[in-house]
Amino acid sequence: MKKYFLIASLVIIASVNAQNFNDDFDVSERPEKTERRQPPTVEEQLKQFDDLNLSTDQKKKVKALLENRQTEMKAKRDAKKSETSKSEKSFKKGGNHEEFDQKLAEILSADQLKSYQAKHQNKSKDFKQSKKSK
Repeated sequence: MKKYFLIASLVIIASVNAQNFNDDFDVSERPEKTERRQPPTVEEQLKQFDDLNLSTDQKKKVKALLENRQTEMKAKRDAKKSETSKSEKSFKKGGNHEEFDQKLAEILSADQLKSYQAKHQNKSKDFKQSKKSK
């Protein structure tokens, strides 16, 4: 008899706590699933080159390179949306980073390129660590 009373008490306590927990949870605070992060604009991407002291000619070339990469990525996203089968959907993820880095190396000086690469590596390490912590 004592066991039944103890089990019934625990069930009642658990259900009351579960109800209190659900009352505290506000669904409106949760972000909408339809909201997606927008890709950064060319101007926002160009800001990461501010500390490299680029000349005006270099800025123009880097901006053109970023605009070209942005249009390519948009075309890939649009193509991905229109494809239906799984085999069509499997395309190269992340874009063509090697090609972008080669073109960037042609524009930047050796010191600027070293500074950019060091900054980019630190950024990618931080990103990977933040992904692991989630």
